[in-house]
Formats: sequence, structure tokens, C-alpha cells
Amino acid sequence: LASAFSAEPPVYACAAPAADPEARERRGLLEQARRKTREEMVQLRDGAQAEYSKLVAEKQSLRSSQSTIEEGLSGLTLQQSTAEAAIRRLAEDEQELDEWLRDNGHLAEEVEIDAIMQESDRPRRQILENLAEDLAIQDTLYVLDEAVENGVIDFATFMRETRRLAREQFFKRALLRKIKLSQAAEERTRSAR
Repeated sequence: LASAFSAEPPVYACAAPAADPEARERRGLLEQARRKTREEMVQLRDGAQAEYSKLVAEKQSLRSSQSTIEEGLSGLTLQQSTAEAAIRRLAEDEQELDEWLRDNGHLAEEVEIDAIMQESDRPRRQILENLAEDLAIQDTLYVLDEAVENGVIDFATFMRETRRLAREQFFKRALLRKIKLSQAAEERTRSAR
């Protein structure tokens, strides 16, 4: 301990020796260089921290973008598979129609088109008629909407006719649903036998 205490004498023990002006200037320059170095290091550290924070934010943004892209890609893949299935169904329907036309091409000259469109049993005829009326009501509602926008009819007339047609369309659709459910039940009982 004696060697440690004797290397640096206590502050109160003696006054600092008078330094020569060159040493004092050198110490001042060294202190100024240290201070500038410290300031530059602080600036570099702050800049590095800001850059690091910016990179972390960009990384998080990229990760969220990646998940959005992956979700979009999975949605597109699903749409593609759905579209491909629809294309296959349409190709099968087209092939079936071509075969029917080949087999029944001779009927085109003998049969009227209206006779082909007539359904043989009552429920199917009802479905066809109700579906046609439902679509006609839908078209009429569209025309009414256009007419009120163009000022051809007043709003009160538009509302009255829209309500009347919507009510009629509701009953048509309800009847269609009832007929289809009835046919499905008949199909199940026939297939169970």
C-alpha cells in the first residue's frame, strides 16, 4: 500500500509544480482532441442506433408484407384451383353436349325449339316458369332504378312499384325453393328404394 500511496501524493500535500507553457499547451491540445473524439464517438453511436432502429422497423414491415403476400398467394392459388375445376366441368359439359348433338343432330330439322324447352312434368315446368318470372322481375327492378335516376318516374311511384315487385319476387323465390326441396326429397326416397 505504501508504494501505491507514494506514487501519487495527496492533493493537499503540495502544490502542483509549475508546468512549462509547452506542456500546458500539449495537455490542452490533448484534452481538446479527447473531447472532439468523444463527441464524434457519441455522434457515431447515435447514428448507428438510429440506423439500427430504422433497419428493425424495415424488417418488421417486410415480415408483415411477407405475410400479406403469402395470404394473397394462397387466395390466388385457391381461385386458380376453383377456376381450373370450373374449366374442367365446362369442358365435360361441352363434350357431353357435342356427343348429344352428334347423336341427335337429325332432330334439329324435325323439332321446334319451343317443344324442346317444354318440361314434361309439372314441377319442372313450374321451376322454369317461376325462374323466368323471377328474372323478369329482376330486370324490371333494374329498369325502374334507371328510370328514377333519369327522372322519368317520381320517387313515390318507384317505391310503390319496387315494393310490389319485391313482394312478388319473394313469393316466386319461396315457391322455387319449396319445389326444389320437394324434388330433392323425392329423389332421396327414390334412391333409397
